[in-house]
Amino acid sequence: MEKGHFGEYSGNARHSRTPVTTHNVHAAERDDAHTNNIVLDEKRKLGVVMKYPNMKVLYSQEFKSLKYEDIINLIIGCVEYIYEGEKNYPVSESTIDELKDFFESLPQEQFGKIRKFFESMPRLRHETKVKNPKTGVESKITFSGLQDFFGLASPTTA
Repeated sequence: MEKGHFGEYSGNARHSRTPVTTHNVHAAERDDAHTNNIVLDEKRKLGVVMKYPNMKVLYSQEFKSLKYEDIINLIIGCVEYIYEGEKNYPVSESTIDELKDFFESLPQEQFGKIRKFFESMPRLRHETKVKNPKTGVESKITFSGLQDFFGLASPTTA
C-alpha cells in the first residue's frame, strides 16, 4: 500500500501517476434507448419505474459471487414503484416478500427488460497507462463503473 493524496492505494492504482479528475473521467456513451420506465406488459400497462443504485444498495450486495437472491435484492433496491394502468404501487408500501414474489414470477422476457436497464445505464470510465515496476511493461487499463473506482472489482486491461 502507498499513501496517496486521498488515502492508501494498492494494485494498479498506485502505479498510475495520472490524477483522476473531472477532465479525464467521463460517463461512457449513453444508450439512447435507456430508460428508467420499463414496460413489462403493454396490454395490462404493467411496468416498473427504476432508480439508479446508490452506494447503500451497491455495498449491501456481494459482487464477487452474485447469486440469484442477490440479483433480486439488487433489483428491489432499485425500484421506485410498480404500476398497472393508472395505479402506482410504491416500493415503500410493499413488503420484501411481496416484491420478491412479483419479480420471481416474471417470465424470462420481462426479466430481460429489467436486466437491460442495468446493462445500458451510464457508467463512469477512465483510461490510464500503468507501468509494471518489476518488468517495465506499460499497459493501458480502463476503470469502468463504480465497482472499479471503489474497489469492488478489478479494472480491465486493454
